[in-house]
Amino acid sequence: MPKMQEVTIRRYARCPWGTYGHLTVSDSTFQCHTVEKPWRDNEPFRSCVPEGSYACLRRDHFLKKGAKYVLIAHDLDVYEHFYEINGDGGRYSCLIHVANKPSEVAGCIGLGTAQAFISGEWAVGRSAATVEHFNSIMPDEFILEIA
Repeated sequence: MPKMQEVTIRRYARCPWGTYGHLTVSDSTFQCHTVEKPWRDNEPFRSCVPEGSYACLRRDHFLKKGAKYVLIAHDLDVYEHFYEINGDGGRYSCLIHVANKPSEVAGCIGLGTAQAFISGEWAVGRSAATVEHFNSIMPDEFILEIA
C-alpha cells in the first residue's frame, strides 16, 4: 500500500488579527502561505484550526465554492458534518479554500503564494490560483499536520 501524502503547516505568526503559516507537501515542490483567524479558544467559526493531525478528504462543499478539502480529527472534536458533534461541542466544516485575508475565513484555512497587505489586513496573495494548483496536485485523501 502506498504511503499517504502528508501536508504540514508550520505557523510562523499568531497575532490578535490572524494566524499565518507556511504549508509544504511531502514528495512535492509545492509550498505556500496560509491565513486563518486568530486563536479564540477553539470557538467554532471564529478561531483558527487547533494544532494537531487531520485527515483531509476531497469534497465539493456546498457553502464555499472552490473548497475541495474538509479537515477531520475526532480526537480534536473536528468533524465533517454538524450532526456528528456530540453534546460536549466541537467544530465542523473546517475547510481549505480560497481566502486572502483572515476576515474571509470562518475557522478554515486560506492558501496564497506570498505574504501581502490587502485592504488594511495582513493577508496572503493570489489565493485563487494557489488553491487551484493545490487542488490539482493533491490526492482525494491526505494527512495534514498543523504545528
